[in-house]
Amino acid sequence: MLQLYKNIKNRRIELGMTQSNLAEKTGYADKSMIAKIEKGQVDLPQTKIELFAKALNTTPADIMGWNDGEEKNYYIDPETHKIAQRIFEDSNMRTLFNIAKDMKPERLQAHINFMKSLKKSEEHDVS
Repeated sequence: MLQLYKNIKNRRIELGMTQSNLAEKTGYADKSMIAKIEKGQVDLPQTKIELFAKALNTTPADIMGWNDGEEKNYYIDPETHKIAQRIFEDSNMRTLFNIAKDMKPERLQAHINFMKSLKKSEEHDVS
């Protein structure tokens, strides 16, 4: 199970929150979805990670385990982690976040550069 899901469960318990409480705060109908998430049976998109972090009074970085040395478990290469962190912090590039974890840093940077060049050419076409 990914550290993310363990962190969600641990933080919920730390706060004395039930699965039902967390479901309510995150907009889920009942605790069954929270149970599935905590077991790692549901893949959370970036927007949901942010929602869970807010509901659990923490940050997305904490919930992902980045502040306790867990980033090496999520990213294969430390340089990829740095690039992915930039993507995570840039709201316009977050769609790349979930596909970045196992890319080589050179490939990831090439994708970022390509996307930026597309955006620039789009801006020039409009004007």
